[in-house]
Amino acid sequence: MKTQSKYLSIALLVFIASVSGCKKDFLNQAPESSLTDVNFWKTESDLKQGVNGAYSSLRGLGTFSFWLFGEMRSDNTTFQYNAPQRGQENREQVDQFLANSANTLIQDFWRDTYTSIFRCNDVLEHVEAIPMSDAGKTQAIGEVKFLRAFHYFNLVRQFGGVPLRLEVTKAPTDAPSKGRATVEAIYNQIIVDLNDAVNSLPDASSYAASDKGRVSKGSAYALLGEVFMTRKNFSDALTALRKVTGYSLVPTYASIFLTTNKNNSESIFEIQYYSTAGTNLSSNFMYQFAPFNSGTVVTQDPGTNLSFTSGWNTPTTDLISSYEAGDLRKDVSLAEGFTSASGFVAVPYIKKYNQGFVQPGQTNVNFPVIRYADVMLEIAECLNEQGF
Repeated sequence: MKTQSKYLSIALLVFIASVSGCKKDFLNQAPESSLTDVNFWKTESDLKQGVNGAYSSLRGLGTFSFWLFGEMRSDNTTFQYNAPQRGQENREQVDQFLANSANTLIQDFWRDTYTSIFRCNDVLEHVEAIPMSDAGKTQAIGEVKFLRAFHYFNLVRQFGGVPLRLEVTKAPTDAPSKGRATVEAIYNQIIVDLNDAVNSLPDASSYAASDKGRVSKGSAYALLGEVFMTRKNFSDALTALRKVTGYSLVPTYASIFLTTNKNNSESIFEIQYYSTAGTNLSSNFMYQFAPFNSGTVVTQDPGTNLSFTSGWNTPTTDLISSYEAGDLRKDVSLAEGFTSASGFVAVPYIKKYNQGFVQPGQTNVNFPVIRYADVMLEIAECLNEQGF
């Protein structure tokens, strides 16, 4: 028995040694059912998925952050105070410039923006090794460099100097190692990225119908012009803006927001939303902008409860009074109140996104970020600043 036990022990040791000698890292192999840098980034399809991932972060930012940290902090809109429900106090803090780093909305804005920057950097790190046409690689580089520039433009205007990450963050411990870059360094990188995008992207007209909504050469020139204007470099801004060609104004302002008119002739860059069952790709602007406790009167959606999730970007008296008599855009853009069962409630709200719903709580409306109308007004401003 002792002899048999001895042989079994020796056999076990030999087995362990042989397994260890075959491949020391066999326990560290990536799971075949998971996508990692080891088994992804192999094909043109992989690259397109990677680029699409960089776009996808825009939906959350467009739904929440861009409205909260943009229009709602202007003189045009405010957040509707809701005394009985204090669950949305963090939005009031943003509206009143009382938010700090503990505010979850600021944290979301920061996290979602850097998530997209990471995805852009991930594409740039792997694109050259993928076997595909040089033209396809060039376009992918242009798309993610535009998106990275767009995100840093938002960050630098919101926070000033921020960490400038141009490579993939390899590990969580790497993230804190980057200090804040200067404002000048951030803007310099934005301009470099947009110049690269200009030289890499196709015209919008060259996209197939299935690719409408991707950024184009015109998108890059338009954003570059806005960046130069922000830096008070009106000469270079004018040069960039005048290169935004191939677009035209739509006949009526109302048609810009129609779900049947997405990515129209005036659209230079808009965030894409889709109301598809089982996905998280829809927009919900009309629910956010509806007044508190307006029930289903504003949205016409019997499945919604607007007791505390709405009241965003309430038009101010100053904005409402700025419309001249007979200006048709006013009735398209906003309403001065709604009629409930008990009568008229004088709480204004944005209504241009009220285009119905595909499924309860989900709409199919895109968010226009840059329009040709913006470019025309910016050209006029540049000319004015230069004394023309």
